[in-house]
Amino acid sequence: KHCKRIFKKVKVGLFFGTFDPIHNGHLKIVNEVHKSGFVKKVSLVVTPQSPFKINNTITSFIHRANMLNLAISDIPNLNYSDVELNLKYPQFTSNTLRFLKKKYPNNSYVLILGLDNYHSLHNRQWKDSDYIMSNFEISVFNRKITNNQSNLSKNISKEFRKYHHFLNYDLINISSTAIRQFFSKQSNNKMDNNFSSHEYSKIKSMLPKAVLNYIETHGIYK
Repeated sequence: KHCKRIFKKVKVGLFFGTFDPIHNGHLKIVNEVHKSGFVKKVSLVVTPQSPFKINNTITSFIHRANMLNLAISDIPNLNYSDVELNLKYPQFTSNTLRFLKKKYPNNSYVLILGLDNYHSLHNRQWKDSDYIMSNFEISVFNRKITNNQSNLSKNISKEFRKYHHFLNYDLINISSTAIRQFFSKQSNNKMDNNFSSHEYSKIKSMLPKAVLNYIETHGIYK
């Protein structure tokens, strides 16, 4: 008598972003999601060009990917994905999710979103918002939010409430924009030495050491 083997789907968290650059705030988020037990592992999906940031100038994909790989090289159950690099532009999240579901049918996916992004998704501001909300679990973490957004978890419809999880952790408030601006100003000698030294210590605390070294070695953001 032969028994048919039944494979349990591996639950993978997907954290999309431009990661320009990746910083300790990002790492704190994925660490907390992994510790929550919702997922077996987390994949950081580097977006070539976010549809929400079409008019923004971003660092080359290879530099962003290199920094991300340096940041996560010794962290278990965390990996980097360049899946969107080979997908049709613009890289809408819904299209990427469809592709992953088809290519890796033994995985199930949990979308990792900030509450601000979840708010825009819930308000149907994303392409195929209903498809995303109806077919994927979502882990939502807090960021800077308005009062209306803070009440969102109480008001989402019952059909989503069971598998849209709201995580309440003390997350690190770090801005990739502030990091980029620091190195840009530093290169243009717009800060005096004392202020620059103070700010440099602050920036160092925001970044994995290997990422800081990479930025300085390659002159990123100058």
